Amino acid sequence: MSRPRAPGRATTPANSTATASAPLMTPQAAAAHLDVHPRTIRRWIEAGDLAAVRIGSVVRIRPADLDAFISAHLQQVRPVTSSAAPYKPNKSIKSKMKK
Repeated sequence: MSRPRAPGRATTPANSTATASAPLMTPQAAAAHLDVHPRTIRRWIEAGDLAAVRIGSVVRIRPADLDAFISAHLQQVRPVTSSAAPYKPNKSIKSKMKK
C-alpha cells in the first residue's frame, strides 16, 4: 500500500526537462566532449556558467545544458591569412643583441 502524497506536491519538478532518451553526462564525459580537463568543467559548474544536476554527492550534466553552454560561448574566429607580415624584431633589441 502506498503512502498518500501531500496535496499540491508534484512527483517531478515542473521545470524538469530530463528525458529517457538523453542520459545525464559525467563531468569527465563532458570534458572529453569539449576536449578540456574535467576540472575545467567543475570550475564552470561552480561559477554557475554550466548548469548541472547534483544527486547527493554526484554531479551530472544534461546534454541540453552542455549544448546551451556551447551555443552561449560560440565565438567567431578569424582565419589566419598569409598576407600577415613576418615578425621583425625591434631595432633597439637588435642593437642590444650585438653588444
